[in-house]
Amino acid sequence: MSAMALILFAVAFPTGSVVVDATTFESVGHWNTMAFEYASGGNLLIANQPDALARATVNLPPGKHNVWVRLWDDGNYPGHYDFTLAIGSEARVLGDVEPLFGGMIWQKWGTVDGGRIALEARRPDSFASRLDDIVFTTDPAFTPIEGARLAITKTRVTGAFPHGSGAVRVSVRALEDTVVPKEMAVMFHRQPEPGGERTRALSLRIPLPDAGRQWPRGETVQLPEQTLEALAHLRAGRYELRVGLSHSSLSVGESVWATTVAEADMPKPCRAEVRVVDGTPRLFVNGEQELGYAFLMHTGDFDRQYGLMRDAGVR
Repeated sequence: MSAMALILFAVAFPTGSVVVDATTFESVGHWNTMAFEYASGGNLLIANQPDALARATVNLPPGKHNVWVRLWDDGNYPGHYDFTLAIGSEARVLGDVEPLFGGMIWQKWGTVDGGRIALEARRPDSFASRLDDIVFTTDPAFTPIEGARLAITKTRVTGAFPHGSGAVRVSVRALEDTVVPKEMAVMFHRQPEPGGERTRALSLRIPLPDAGRQWPRGETVQLPEQTLEALAHLRAGRYELRVGLSHSSLSVGESVWATTVAEADMPKPCRAEVRVVDGTPRLFVNGEQELGYAFLMHTGDFDRQYGLMRDAGVR
């Protein structure tokens, strides 16, 4: 790796930290360099081909190094944007944090010992995985933060949610001088089983009325109460409610409440049929029109099933 690939940041990172810019990898087969306004250096690596493989080597000072990776992730598309980063003989999947606000995040890879280390970025997701920087630091207390540092201090969930309506209200304290963010996000999802992914049941974006107001360090703000509508057809499992604020340390989202759905809430049987109205196929459920159009999905003998639709007047 060229000398330009290794940069020491005495201000942004602890003294002696080593930062590897992904665009300086020695081999970037099927990963592409893309200009991106949120990349730390204006460019990052992006790929969506399963055989994409980027390689580099780095010489680390002696000691145990915590590894942080800056990448793109978005919880509104669960199970996407991930890729595998191998450092030495260990490989970890990254991009599975699923923040409430899509954007660049820092994710901890783990720890490695100093010395000459090989890096490999592989198996990107079809939604186009994005890799910006890899940071090695011997400071175990260091955690990179994107945006203002905020902390949720109080949470109140009322009502019979998720089987009935309810509401959530949270209080947040500023840990440094900042401004009130533009948006609050609320997500209710089923926690993944081993090897699985989150199942999103509810996702809300709420504009904050005093966005842009100066928010001094130490001040606690009570966010607007958010109504939670009753949910139907939930699978059995453990669910959690996450709350986040845009452009802050809470943009990833923080779990504020959890509950267990003991039995699956399955939909009741209904009668669905396609009727032709004014020459157009329309979908009716239990006698009530649901959509102004309908699609025929079939298995088996296409000609026979299409013939039945044709005989009914569908063109």
